Amino acid sequence: MHPKAWFGVAVRVIGVWMVVQSASSFVYAFNLVKGLDSLRSISPMAMVNQGVGYFVVGLFLIKLAPLVVSWAYPRRAEIDAQVAEELAEKDES
Repeated sequence: MHPKAWFGVAVRVIGVWMVVQSASSFVYAFNLVKGLDSLRSISPMAMVNQGVGYFVVGLFLIKLAPLVVSWAYPRRAEIDAQVAEELAEKDES
């Protein structure tokens, strides 16, 4: 696999991890509301907001990974790599 493809996989994996983290935030908010955790310095709504943020960013990374990859690896770099590869093949022959 090319680095561009690996980067796409990494972006999606990070997205999945963010979705998992959002579930953790929601569970912690539930625990705060139900009194299962006594940490009073954190508001349950703050944890819900954090969970929503993680969830949205995670879905963005999963769904729009090709957009992120094309931003990180512009088409011009791909063309330059192909030209360099063709030149290397010609030099070998």
